[in-house]
Amino acid sequence: MNIFISYSAKDTHRVQYIADQLKAGNNVAIHWWEESQRPGQVAWSQIFQWIDAADLVLVVVSGNVLHRAMAVGNEVGYAKAKNRVIIPLVWESPGIVARLLRKFGARIGIGTDNLACIGDLVHIRINEKQPADGLQKLQDELKQIAAAQQDEESRKAVLALLGIVAVGALALAK
Repeated sequence: MNIFISYSAKDTHRVQYIADQLKAGNNVAIHWWEESQRPGQVAWSQIFQWIDAADLVLVVVSGNVLHRAMAVGNEVGYAKAKNRVIIPLVWESPGIVARLLRKFGARIGIGTDNLACIGDLVHIRINEKQPADGLQKLQDELKQIAAAQQDEESRKAVLALLGIVAVGALALAK
């Protein structure tokens, strides 16, 4: 599975953590600018190539993205135009008061109204202090996406085989 990660450069440490967790035990190729860039590449054309090849686009959303969202917005817009699966990962660093208020239903932290062009997408929340729960949800989703891809590839293989059999039958009938 090919994954592209969109994020704010200020969240590079978070993206590295996510990439390391996804690489462990999964057959994935992950591209993100700080990790994958090579000297001499034209940034936007390379990023668009990674999105073109991606089966999944992860968008790491933190307060940093909310303050500098133009590049992330461009990447998300391009991914949407290419009909890529996009999963926003809302990375939060809530204090104890914010966590307590959220348990009682308060809208504290990054809300869907803050997510602009990805606000309509179902997202996964990752708590800075306990990221394992959110990352487990992501791992489960990756397994479902991989299974769906496998089913689609199997379906295409069966159709191709049926096509070959049909051509062979037509050739023999002549």
